[in-house]
Amino acid sequence: MLKPDFRAHRRSASYGGELFSSATREISEVASRVAEQAEELVLHLWEQGWRVVHHTSLPLWLRDNDYLLWGHRPPLTSFQACFRSIFRLHTETVNIWTHLIELLVNQPFQTEVWGFEI
Repeated sequence: MLKPDFRAHRRSASYGGELFSSATREISEVASRVAEQAEELVLHLWEQGWRVVHHTSLPLWLRDNDYLLWGHRPPLTSFQACFRSIFRLHTETVNIWTHLIELLVNQPFQTEVWGFEI
């Protein structure tokens, strides 16, 4: 009776394990670099932009909610600055995005049923 030679299988399994280990190490290094670059990008964007302000530092015409004391957008002087503020965190972030999503979801319905177009 012939005995199977398992040495070749062990070598093959060992080599496959080395490949897997090498690939895992490489993926881990790439993931670390991506995370570092993402962190640098967020910090760069954060430092570039404006800071949120306290309720008392707003002009009177912007003080519409006495209960939200912190996190307001400062007065912005251009359309571009206002548009970019959509992508920042402040007291109006959720309000802006819920309205934008609602517009995108319901606009086709409004056009088809009621004939309204934007």
